[in-house]
Order: sequence, then C-alpha cells, then structure tokens
Amino acid sequence: MKDKNKLIEERLKGFKPPFSAESADIARSNVFARTIDAENFVRLDKKTSYFGVLYAFAAGLALLIGLPLVIHFVGSTTITSNGETITHILPDGSEINLATNSTLAYNDIFWIFSRTVSLDGEAFFKVSKGEQFDVKTSHGDVSVLGTKFTVWAKERSLVVYCMEGSVNVEGSIIQGNDYIILDRDSKKLGKWESPEVFISANKESLSFDNTPLEIVSELLETHFEKDIIIQADGIFSFSGSLDPDNLENSLEILTKPFGLEIAIEGSRVVILEP
Repeated sequence: MKDKNKLIEERLKGFKPPFSAESADIARSNVFARTIDAENFVRLDKKTSYFGVLYAFAAGLALLIGLPLVIHFVGSTTITSNGETITHILPDGSEINLATNSTLAYNDIFWIFSRTVSLDGEAFFKVSKGEQFDVKTSHGDVSVLGTKFTVWAKERSLVVYCMEGSVNVEGSIIQGNDYIILDRDSKKLGKWESPEVFISANKESLSFDNTPLEIVSELLETHFEKDIIIQADGIFSFSGSLDPDNLENSLEILTKPFGLEIAIEGSRVVILEP
C-alpha cells in the first residue's frame, strides 16, 4: 500500500497544468471579452425588443385609424336621382322616396350602430320602428323614432313636413301636419295638411299647392338662374301657377297675394315685408 502511494506522489510531482502562465492570461482575456460580448448581445436584444414594441404599437395605431376609413368607403351607399323619383329600402326596412335631383347617402356597416342618412335635396321617409333615426342636412339634423315625414334641404333652407308621429328638428318638436322652416337666420313653424308625400318634387311647371314661399323662391331661382332672397318673418304658403317664361310676372304673382314687396339689390332679388 505504501509503495503504491509513493508511486502516485512521484507521478503527481511531474504533473503540470495544460497551459502556461501566458496562456492563462490569454484565456482570462478571452473569457472577459466573451462576457462583454454577452452583455452587448443582451443590450442589443433589449433594444431590438423595444423597437419591436414600437413597431407593433404603430401598426396597431394605423389599423385603429385606418379601419374606420376602410369601413366608411367600403360600406358607403350613395343614391342619386336624376330625372326621376327613386324608391329605396334601407337595411332596417325603412322606405325612402327620393325626389328628382336629390342625393342620399348612408353606411351599411355602421347602420347596426346608428340609423343615419345624409340628404341633399328632397325625400319622403317612412321609418320603421326602432332606435333613433337621423337625417343629416347642411342646415341641421332631423331625428325621429318612427313616423312619416318629408325633408327638403337645399342651399338656403331646410323644410320638414311631418305627416304622422313626431319629429325633432334641431330641438323643435313638430307633429302631424306641422312643418318647420329653418334658414341661417330664422325658424318658422306652420300647419299644413297635404296628401302628397313631396313638398316640391316635379315642379318644373312652376305650379304649387300650399307650398312654403322659401321652396317656391328657390325653385324660381333655379329655373331663372337668379338669386332670390326672402327677408320676411311671416309664414307664407303659395298655391297657384307662375310664369315659366318671365321672372317679373312670376314674382308679381307670387308676392301680390301676401302684400310683399320686391327689391333689386345688385344681381339679386329680395322679397320683403313692407
């Protein structure tokens, strides 16, 4: 046993590490370098992750902003009536009769959240019962729950005639056979019972039945290509036929029954109370 231990000790005396002092320094440097590289890698990885989060956020934001625009264009429906009256059924079953030279627009996708249409011109609405129904015009909004009504929205005025139920026009409630006229400076309320669904459709002949003066004046304006402005506080409805070939005769026929006056101001005609 002693001989064996002695043999081991002799052999251990000749044992040396597998590297010299110089190689140990080199190894130490390599280990240190690798440690620095590892730290840089971690920092780079964190930086890459940071930009990845920013990219994901930007992509999500772009989707959030762009999706409504895509839905708006993809789901948009626009109906224009040129030369004839058009009947159209909305997604909820509501019926619209669109008068000539009028435009209606709405969004099929957004319809499940909001029953809203935009109107330029004239249309008769027969609204199905349900959530609030809104008609947007350049002069204001018309809101109902379920009724029959006509909206006439042109350049200077908004006229709403309620046949059944009730209608909210910019905070004013009108009911069966009421009508309201809104322009830039005034609001007028009146009574009117008519079997016709349209107020002014197909009036190329300039024949009218109990039609608000604001509508008659704008149709005259279109027919004769002349600016005609009404500056009167009263409510006037005209029944009769005007002269389609002579503006002066038409203005006299229109204003005489009401005792209104006509003034020429530059290139426009002004109808006013004395």
